[in-house]
Amino acid sequence: MYFGARRAPAYAYVAPRLVTRAYVGPNVWAAPHWGRGFWRWGGVGWVWSEGPWWVTPAHPGWIWIAPQWIWDGARWHWQEGYWVAGG
Repeated sequence: MYFGARRAPAYAYVAPRLVTRAYVGPNVWAAPHWGRGFWRWGGVGWVWSEGPWWVTPAHPGWIWIAPQWIWDGARWHWQEGYWVAGG
């Protein structure tokens, strides 16, 4: 999986733990399900990530970002899964 920006090359890598919000689409908490690909807020703008995510009505407004490999422009890093606010 490549983790990078769709717009400006200067924002090609955003440290995963600095991400405070993610957007996966409107009204996604109606039923529990997995998805793939989402927009993350990286402090300077929204960045596209192709990683997997999970939402459930039990945790409305929150998105589970599944564990995955991310690319920092020079090498691959393992990122543990974590919860992030949806928005």
